[in-house]
Amino acid sequence: MGVEILEVENTIVSVDDALEKLGGFSRFQLYITFMVLLSEIPVAANVLALIFTGSSNVEFSCISNDSHFKMESISAHDPKICNQNCTLVFDPVQSAVSIVQEWKLICDHAWLPDFLTSVQMMGMMMGAIIGSQFADAFGRKTAYYTNVATFAAFGIVSGVANNIYLFGASRFLAGLGLGGFYCVYYIFLMEFLTPKWRTIAGCVSIWSVGIMTLALLAYLLKSWRYLTCAPSIAALSVLCFYPFVPETPRWLLCKERTADAEKCFRQIAKMNGKPPLDASVVESLQKAVLQERKTENAPSVCSWEIFTNPDLRIKILVFVFGWFTISFIYYSMSFNTKNLSGDPYLNVLYMGLVDLASWPSGVLFNNWLGRKKTFAGYLIFTAIFLVAKVVSTNFITFEGHPEIDAIISYIARFGLGGTWGVVTCFAAESFPTTCRTTAMGICALSANIGGMLAPEVVYLGTLLPSAPGLIFAGLTIVTACSTYFLTETNKEPLANFAS
Repeated sequence: MGVEILEVENTIVSVDDALEKLGGFSRFQLYITFMVLLSEIPVAANVLALIFTGSSNVEFSCISNDSHFKMESISAHDPKICNQNCTLVFDPVQSAVSIVQEWKLICDHAWLPDFLTSVQMMGMMMGAIIGSQFADAFGRKTAYYTNVATFAAFGIVSGVANNIYLFGASRFLAGLGLGGFYCVYYIFLMEFLTPKWRTIAGCVSIWSVGIMTLALLAYLLKSWRYLTCAPSIAALSVLCFYPFVPETPRWLLCKERTADAEKCFRQIAKMNGKPPLDASVVESLQKAVLQERKTENAPSVCSWEIFTNPDLRIKILVFVFGWFTISFIYYSMSFNTKNLSGDPYLNVLYMGLVDLASWPSGVLFNNWLGRKKTFAGYLIFTAIFLVAKVVSTNFITFEGHPEIDAIISYIARFGLGGTWGVVTCFAAESFPTTCRTTAMGICALSANIGGMLAPEVVYLGTLLPSAPGLIFAGLTIVTACSTYFLTETNKEPLANFAS
């Protein structure tokens, strides 16, 4: 891997070493970590809100000339509704808890809620493409805050939409911001951290807190409009941090903005209570970056090099397949929550609790075993319990004990959640600075394709209950095997350019 180098006080200093000299993980890093991770709460609630706002399990009354009866919590797909010769209405006194009630998305229109979920995920896919290029060209900070503002603004628009067309369009545009956010937020944080703490940043997430917050908001607010607007309004608070956060020094040096990089290092030093780096040190860092570019013949923008460089090409193919697999299974499990029996609020709460435990578990293994072994290990663990789920569905019945089947599903989800944290860190460390967000954007693109297909596999499960589990298990096993072609990055310095 390429490293920017300078001589200071008879020691060799890289950007990682410079950050260590300025305090390692101190007040500035704690501040930036808090700010970036805090934004995951409204993001998670935004992405998964359709579990509640698109729920088809709503109360209808069936009114005809000779009958009037009430159907409580019956799915809008249910033949009991669609075969009735009557008019279906919901209680006009209460706010619509779902867009299914708001716009009568039942029977012939019952496919629309899942389609709108796919529309949102399509927006996230496009956002990953646009956002990664934007971040490489204009900076991590600019891209981060632009994406937050985008999904917050259009999230609010979708909450006040007066027709399904405006709702769908605004969910797509909100998805652009959400997808762009995903491909830049971790890079933005990681480039301020040293190798040891990048592990923590990759594996400690409060996405699960966002899921549990969504369950609480859905329980308290009831109306789908309030539930859609609430996390978007909360996201606007993230914009308050904009004046106090600098651009990452790595990106500034790669763009030859030496003076701005010096200001960034000075801000870090001041907040951490350390003496600032001498200007000559930053100048030497800049010269080293330019020399590295010249030595390795690295272009200033290497988007296409991801595919032309043999080493990067293998890595991007493995990570693309891995991100697709993880996202496909994760969102399938998540969006299927609205179809589960039991209390929907508790189901989502349990889902968040499992994720809360799974993400930090990656910290225990990432430094100990390394990224590669941990990534493969979590995938194999997940595959074992996905196979167990298929066996329990087809060959073993737990009559009177449905919680056993649920526990197996939650354990599989635990493994999958741990994999998310590991692969985020692993992928980001595997690509050089000049194309890191482009690579992460491509990975996010594949993840969003998986997310787009997730609602379809949920429907497939209603026809062939064992099919999703078999597909999921097969994908995780293949992904685990593909990790053989990856290179360990644990405790290695970040490269600026491809070798």
